[in-house]
Amino acid sequence: MPLIKSKSSEAFKKNIKAEIKAGKPQKQAVAIAYSVKRSAKKAKGGMVHDDVAQDKKMIKKAFAMHDKQEHKGEKTDLSKLKHGGSCKW
Repeated sequence: MPLIKSKSSEAFKKNIKAEIKAGKPQKQAVAIAYSVKRSAKKAKGGMVHDDVAQDKKMIKKAFAMHDKQEHKGEKTDLSKLKHGGSCKW
């Protein structure tokens, strides 16, 4: 029986049961199930997209803190920083 390629916990449990039923030791079955779950998450771009979203959120927060402290609350125009971080005034 083929394993379910999904990152859900239900699929993870079914994959462990399938591997144990196929005669694998419990530790090996769990390792295989984790591997399938991890590859399914990577295949959908989950890890990469999560990291990019987290990075964007962190950058916006840093700019907001900088603007509040250094520019009396004025907003920084991030579009000017799009091309290498330098701009001419």
